[in-house]
Amino acid sequence: IEEGCLRRSSGERPVLSLTALGHSVLDGGGVDVEVEVEVAGSAARDRSHAGAPGPDLLDPSAGERFERLRAWRRAASLDAAVPAYVVFGDRTLRELAHRNPSTAGALAGVPGVGPAKLARYGEEVLRVLAAEPS
Repeated sequence: IEEGCLRRSSGERPVLSLTALGHSVLDGGGVDVEVEVEVAGSAARDRSHAGAPGPDLLDPSAGERFERLRAWRRAASLDAAVPAYVVFGDRTLRELAHRNPSTAGALAGVPGVGPAKLARYGEEVLRVLAAEPS
């Protein structure tokens, strides 16, 4: 907002939207904007350990699901010509492996699975999770 890349609407529930300058920055239009972000040390550390268990803490069946999800993600990212983390990050894959959702509704409740990723990858992820271990 301070740099002019975003504007806030008025009213009881203001909404942020991109300005022309904001679009130019995101599109790589040669405009650089520096933003200083302050992160509280203890809160950042607390968030890094919250959520899905680490790979070494997954039970054997969840660990196997995690590896199947990683293999699927690798193929999906190659097909889309994007880095693997754009499909899903490791934390989301661990959470998927840990929770093992079997429906779209349960999948939607996993952190890191928003509406767009649910629509794009939901059926495939559910198929990978339902597959028999190899």
